[in-house]
Amino acid sequence: WMLLPFFWLHSTHWGLIHEATHKVLHPHAATNEALGRALSVLFGASFPVLRFGHLTHYQLNRDWHSEYVPAQNVQRRLAYYANLLFGRYLSEVASSFLLALLPRALFLRLAQDSFLRAYPEVAVTGERIFYTRGAIQAVRQDAAMVAILYGSAFVLYG
Repeated sequence: WMLLPFFWLHSTHWGLIHEATHKVLHPHAATNEALGRALSVLFGASFPVLRFGHLTHYQLNRDWHSEYVPAQNVQRRLAYYANLLFGRYLSEVASSFLLALLPRALFLRLAQDSFLRAYPEVAVTGERIFYTRGAIQAVRQDAAMVAILYGSAFVLYG
């Protein structure tokens, strides 16, 4: 029962990140970015990565039937629900750390080979987010803060 309030807090937390991804959490751009980054670190991922994931959601869900109606095949249905329940979050956390640890050119090549080739329409969003000055550095800083925050928590709480 003690976990129930956290379900509400999780949705509220994501709602605040959502507003920051659309640049409307705070009217001052730098404050909006700082709040988005801080909230994202507490969420366990990098803000530019979450922003990319969320904005591509708008580009890829225009066909509601393929997005929201699971396939008839049992394997595809299981994959759909796994992605819906935790796959997207895990991929965003993993992408945050991959982007932070890998050289930029290697990460971008891997992204193109896997994701962008399958969804070329989102390449512009990726370039707009990750090619801006300081974006990779922000991802690396966010990933370091996530590692320190969650690593400390796991050490302290056993």
